[in-house]
Amino acid sequence: MVSRVDTTSETAGQGLEANKDAVRSLLAALTDRRYGEAAALMTPDATWWMLSRRKAIPIAIWLKGYESQTEPLFPAGLRLEPSAFTAEADRVAVQAQGIGTTAAGHEYHNDFHFLFEFEGILIRAAWEYGDTVHAQQVFG
Repeated sequence: MVSRVDTTSETAGQGLEANKDAVRSLLAALTDRRYGEAAALMTPDATWWMLSRRKAIPIAIWLKGYESQTEPLFPAGLRLEPSAFTAEADRVAVQAQGIGTTAAGHEYHNDFHFLFEFEGILIRAAWEYGDTVHAQQVFG
């Protein structure tokens, strides 16, 4: 009797790793202020949902807002450092820290949870959850 090897889970696992790598690339591009590269990792109609707004924002608007807010607030940059990933089907969840020094000299070290949904190899939606109390303490 010839045994057959099921490669479906292996192929799916490779897709999940590719999705996690795309999320790593996105967070690195945002950290390095490479906004064009960040946009290229997302579908043109992608959205970003934020806890502070409680609604999905088109990615072009979110990226412009992210750039216009973080650059003056964090002159030396805001590092987004992922620490743990969970991936299943077309979704990747990641815990991350946002670390930086504000223009006023305050240390910012926020904890985030992001959920990314994929369409093929591109991110089509993102949800961002951060510690709003810490943000309020740092920024007033």
